[in-house]
Amino acid sequence: MDQNPAPSMVKDMVYCPVIAWIKLKYNVAEPPTDSMKAGRNVKVEKGKGQVLVGRNGFHTLIDEVVKGKNGVKIIERKAFKTRSIDRYLAQLKTTLYIATRSIRHVRKAELIVGKRKLEFQVTSEMIEEGKTLLEKTLRLSASDKPPPTRPEPSKCKWCWYSRFCPHS
Repeated sequence: MDQNPAPSMVKDMVYCPVIAWIKLKYNVAEPPTDSMKAGRNVKVEKGKGQVLVGRNGFHTLIDEVVKGKNGVKIIERKAFKTRSIDRYLAQLKTTLYIATRSIRHVRKAELIVGKRKLEFQVTSEMIEEGKTLLEKTLRLSASDKPPPTRPEPSKCKWCWYSRFCPHS
């Protein structure tokens, strides 16, 4: 692959490293899901929606950027609720790492998953975690061997990428 991974690839890596590896190595992607389609139709509330920012070869598409008197807030939206938001937090942290290189005074971040809203003060630790996750994804993309994983039947049963998975 000739470009650096995006935060959505980090999200995939946290969910299942093999999915991210398959996407990076074979340049395949599943058809748009209902969640992806719904995300394209979301109207922003207060700020600028769908802002593409990049720095040093990394790019991210931010769902919403809101400028306030105390700084800028980055908002990441997910249409449907989920049992675990870990992958979405990883995506948000990676987005913050890239965004803070291009947008000044990013002070807050918000993750909206379904009807649940989580707001965070942006810290240097969050940004550093985003950088670390991005670097881990880069190493994954450089490997010719699929990452080791413990398949989870609840995930693998419905996975579109199982047709490419070396572990199935």
